[in-house]
Amino acid sequence: MKKLTKKVALSVALDALTLVADQMTPAADWTFDEVKEKLSEMMASLDKKSTSSKPTKAQQENEKVKEAMLDLLASGEPMRATEVAKALELSSGQKAAALLNAMEKEGKVAKVKGEKGVTLFTLPDPDAE
Repeated sequence: MKKLTKKVALSVALDALTLVADQMTPAADWTFDEVKEKLSEMMASLDKKSTSSKPTKAQQENEKVKEAMLDLLASGEPMRATEVAKALELSSGQKAAALLNAMEKEGKVAKVKGEKGVTLFTLPDPDAE
């Protein structure tokens, strides 16, 4: 099932209004055409927002950190997120873990279990694919 976004909801409302506009009398001071126009403007505004996004400063910084993480993992053994954070002098192990987990979802790093069930991060095995 598709997620009900604002854009989808506006589209459904606009379609429904178009279907019933001829059969009803407006209950307020606006005409159905005015309401349809407003809904269309709102949809256009959502379209404009979705196409004009560029990476924030924090996102750009995170991309640099991710590249440094990949370089670090390429040079050695699997590491814990806290070890990566210390090696790269990051503010916290949580930030390192968040970025490493994001890269794991992208397929750029892999998780492995270490001693006592500790999660370690490493580069994915190219033969495993």
